[in-house]
Amino acid sequence: MKQLPDPQQHFNESVARSNEKYAAWLRRGEVEPNEILMRENQEDAINEARNSYIQEATEIRDHNIRLIIKDSRRRMNQIKRKGANLRLRMCPPIALFFGLIAWYCFSQANIVLELAYSIGVFAFLVMLVSGAIFDRPR
Repeated sequence: MKQLPDPQQHFNESVARSNEKYAAWLRRGEVEPNEILMRENQEDAINEARNSYIQEATEIRDHNIRLIIKDSRRRMNQIKRKGANLRLRMCPPIALFFGLIAWYCFSQANIVLELAYSIGVFAFLVMLVSGAIFDRPR
């Protein structure tokens, strides 16, 4: 992450740069810069320094936010991949187990238990499919 520049140093450098530009502009017009003319430029130089610091601070803030979001998105994708692997390893065997128990209950003519285990099979299969739909890495 980028660090914000020192405000006082930025201010001093920006004002000096602005004064140099103004003096060069005066010399181009064949006017020698003096204290009175440079004092006239002082307020504009201060405003320019303030605005350039705000702009630079905003750019640094936006850059740092983008870095944080990128890192967060990368970590979320890792978590989603681990969750997908876990679901893929756990849900089918558990659904198969509940399916076998439901089939056994069906052969024993126990409708209530068969229905309960069938709901368990359905729940684990829905968990597998909904996880694949909603937890896709971006």
